[in-house]
Amino acid sequence: MPCRPQPRAAREFGPEEECSDSMVTANTWAQQVDLRVLVEAGLGRRATVVEWGCGVGEFARLLSRFVGPEGRVIGVDTSAFAITRARELASQEGLENLTFEVGSLCRSRLAPDLAHACVARQVLGRIDAPEEVVKEMVRVASPGGIVAVADDDEGLAVYDPEPHALAELRALLARRRLAMGGSKAAGRSLFRLLFGAGLEGVRVVVSTANSTDPEWSQTRDPAGWLAELSKVVRDLVDENAATPEEAARYGRAVQELLKNPQSFVCVSRLVAYGRRPLRCA
Repeated sequence: MPCRPQPRAAREFGPEEECSDSMVTANTWAQQVDLRVLVEAGLGRRATVVEWGCGVGEFARLLSRFVGPEGRVIGVDTSAFAITRARELASQEGLENLTFEVGSLCRSRLAPDLAHACVARQVLGRIDAPEEVVKEMVRVASPGGIVAVADDDEGLAVYDPEPHALAELRALLARRRLAMGGSKAAGRSLFRLLFGAGLEGVRVVVSTANSTDPEWSQTRDPAGWLAELSKVVRDLVDENAATPEEAARYGRAVQELLKNPQSFVCVSRLVAYGRRPLRCA
């Protein structure tokens, strides 16, 4: 099966000319979880790291600061729009150890055995050949290097009470992504993908956050969530997958959930990592 990113609308970003700015605001909780697991896996200062599907580089910039000036971070994305914005933001922050390139996630131009760590965040559920991406990550990782993938799993999300319209929207988005080769339940397949690629010591770390957590506003900021939803729903209308009336109903359902003081929301983050085997003597 060809390695083809889903159309940008299917990746829930919005039109390409808008994607760069709409992707700048990062999910701080997810970033913290992913970096913590990478450190647990053995990522250290002065490392060389490659991020697949880097977008505008929010996590790549975090990695750049972590590895320090003696380290190196390379971001790869299929979108020239996102890479242009990523370069601008990195330049604004003076991150000289951070570079970006436009390229295929399955057949990059990167040299083999290049990186101490290869990372893909919320990528494998948005392409039709995740095995090929993992294979390419393994090729670029140095012997003994880390290969790590992170994603959510909509099947592990909890919304209570869940308005009927919200359940309808979640089901629609799951069917839509599945039809385009992706999955809203990518998180549960991470172990299988890494194990199947021949990585050693594969481990999956599951982190959860819920609406009773003190830091919940950083995890699922209501304003940011509504802004994200508005872009997703606009895409549905543009694709004739939903009517304007249905879109308005979906929006009201989410607002109802957020405004209800008795509502409970719980989301999960799955990060899997393993190491490329050392070469035989």
